[in-house]
Amino acid sequence: MNDPVRPAQDNRAIAESVARGFFRIDLKETTWERAAAQYLLGALESAVLIPQIFEQRYGEIGPLGWGTTIFFVVYCLLAAIGLFFIPRTQFHTTVPLRGDWLDHVGAFWLVACAFGPFLGWICTSALPITAGSWRWVYGARVFLAAGLPVVTAIPLTRYVRGKAAWVSLPMLIGVTILPILSAVGTSQDLRDGPRSAASATGGEPRLILAHTGRSLGLANRVQGTGQHFGLAGVFDSMGVCLSLDDSSRASGDSVILVLPPPRGGRGGAEVVRAVIGARAGRCPVPLQQLGAATYRVRAADGLEPGQPYVAIVGPVGRLVRDSASARFAMNGGSVSVRECASTEGIHFTVWRTQGQRSTRIWHRYYYAGYDMEPDCTDQEVAP
Repeated sequence: MNDPVRPAQDNRAIAESVARGFFRIDLKETTWERAAAQYLLGALESAVLIPQIFEQRYGEIGPLGWGTTIFFVVYCLLAAIGLFFIPRTQFHTTVPLRGDWLDHVGAFWLVACAFGPFLGWICTSALPITAGSWRWVYGARVFLAAGLPVVTAIPLTRYVRGKAAWVSLPMLIGVTILPILSAVGTSQDLRDGPRSAASATGGEPRLILAHTGRSLGLANRVQGTGQHFGLAGVFDSMGVCLSLDDSSRASGDSVILVLPPPRGGRGGAEVVRAVIGARAGRCPVPLQQLGAATYRVRAADGLEPGQPYVAIVGPVGRLVRDSASARFAMNGGSVSVRECASTEGIHFTVWRTQGQRSTRIWHRYYYAGYDMEPDCTDQEVAP
């Protein structure tokens, strides 16, 4: 016949052995309650002193300072809770330790909760975050900070039984949530991907991970293709002028001028091959403020005067028939050029598609100066 009291007695003996050996608790000089109170005081001291130490030493607290503070506060709180409940065997689990491989996994739960976020932070701080590496670096951080604590917590749930559940379940959930919170922004960036944002200095827009604020570099350079984008058109008697966020182009470089099909309209995209010529002082007014560098362009075919074209400098694949955009197949996916109307202008966007995921990699607004029927989506006009 099973004795429900025996496991609790065994667990208390284990807990007392750990408390005496690790925490140096001597019951001849103190009590379990007094020892718990000392660790509660230690949690309060840690919460106050550690941020001040980081502030005075480094001039800011920063993620490492707050992480260190939370580590010691939680450590002291858990020690206080454990010491307080050692003599209260009615709150001990009635499930005996099994010593199997699941117990070995669960034994690393606190280690995973404490050091998983720290190792994840090291990954995203020490390793380069680029357009080619950010997914696996961020994935590693999410796995270390959120995946490991959850995986190591699951085996411990079989001990959450009886009155022990009133103490162990909130503690198990609460402590596991703490490292997960450190990876929320990282996981959101994994879900949403990078987006193009204007440079604060007015230069070339950059790809950023919005939830963690990390930059992946110039937005106009599609990873693995070396492409740049701009706007071009015929707006004066001098011919085609190109406004581009790349001042390193040389005379003779190839450029593709693309006029995507209007939304809801008939007909396909217009694609004109051209060659970059000499640098221009500035483009006419419609294109004047839309790029860091301006060039004259020699087009193989005539362009419609007054019509802006999206310019693609760099290699492109074959044009794929698409009624909604000018889509070029390349690198296992495609690059699509789209246009949509706002109330007084046109939003030109370029999207990179791989599998089922499309990411906007370039955006320019062209002011038309007359009323239009807006048909843009929120994704197309987002900053």
